[in-house]
Amino acid sequence: DTLAFVPSVFDDDELMPKEQALLDLCLAEKARNRKVLVYSVYTGTRDTTSRMKRVLEQSGLKVAVLRASVDTARREDWILDQVDRGVDVLITNPELVKTGLDLLDFPTIA
Repeated sequence: DTLAFVPSVFDDDELMPKEQALLDLCLAEKARNRKVLVYSVYTGTRDTTSRMKRVLEQSGLKVAVLRASVDTARREDWILDQVDRGVDVLITNPELVKTGLDLLDFPTIA
């Protein structure tokens, strides 16, 4: 049973202001040949990363999402693989990369 239903303020194909700002930043950084690391804290409860990835890819950016399913010991290699594949944007939860990872390939953090 549905207790309450509130329709979304934005349509699925309409960008929210923060999404537009992120897209603008990522496109500007790509034009400068700079990769972007995007932190998303709502990865478990709302999985905002899937929508972010779709929005950015629709604008021609190459995007990868680092999830908790990637073993801790393999994360740095996984990130290096993504860099080698030419990723423009890496989306992850900050908890997954908080210690011991070399993220120098991503000079811009959003």
